[in-house]
Amino acid sequence: MVEVTQIKKIIVTGDRDVLLITLLNQLYTMQNISTKPKWEQLEVALQSLKIFLPLAAYMRLPEIEEELQTMCKAIIIPELSEDSSTSLITDFDLAFFKL
Repeated sequence: MVEVTQIKKIIVTGDRDVLLITLLNQLYTMQNISTKPKWEQLEVALQSLKIFLPLAAYMRLPEIEEELQTMCKAIIIPELSEDSSTSLITDFDLAFFKL
């Protein structure tokens, strides 16, 4: 998992290519996140919200920023996403709490 301090160190070195590759890697992860368990989706989405959305804004990449924001919102706050059928809790999650 990428930490804020690691991103700050890369920013200080001025290596925009490394920042772009890191950001695109996170975007790819978010685009393919549906195969992961819900808890991991939430963890990755929160990381994107905390680290990678500001990074996209810093790098002035509004398309990437908007796509990450839309995906994060769908995972973190599904009630506010465009697809109201998306639920953060699955039947499997509910069954786990009944044990």
